[in-house]
Amino acid sequence: MAKKQSSKTAKPLPPLRGVGKQVLDFVMNNVALTSYGECCSVEGIAEHLGRTPGRFLPTLRKLAEQGYITIEGDTYPWVYPTVAALEQQDKTLTQKQAEAILARLRA
Repeated sequence: MAKKQSSKTAKPLPPLRGVGKQVLDFVMNNVALTSYGECCSVEGIAEHLGRTPGRFLPTLRKLAEQGYITIEGDTYPWVYPTVAALEQQDKTLTQKQAEAILARLRA
């Protein structure tokens, strides 16, 4: 059985620019400020950046494909950072700590 690769040794996430960077900065700031439950729906992020949710989804899907976020929920989609994105943001986080942060956000 193959050993699961640690996210610390996984390939680094690609650099971000423009709107993608703005989205990730907004999400990460709200994770850090613990106001996540008030902001990070697709609609909330789109509103914060002055965009319409429907036209904003392709940008979010691209961030998901790059490994920065996950989008969960059909009726009211919500954006969560990935373990890799959290670890890239804070190099001192372990995978277990990053997973605990995500569990707290989803609760």
